[in-house]
Amino acid sequence: MISYAAKTKRLQVDDCAGLTTAMQAALERLNGKCPERCPDELAERTIRLLCAAAAERASGRDRRGLSLSL
Repeated sequence: MISYAAKTKRLQVDDCAGLTTAMQAALERLNGKCPERCPDELAERTIRLLCAAAAERASGRDRRGLSLSL
């Protein structure tokens, strides 16, 4: 029987196993970068878009692409 700790450790490793070399290289460039504050309007618009997409998916009206005019 595999212990819970071993299963948990394996899951954590498996999550990273799917990263390709290109993805790792892209993420590596972010090391040392200072985060910048996201403008409130951009954050609010992003949340509205995500909520609209989730509502459409939940209602079965999933569509391709999102309108940025929300």
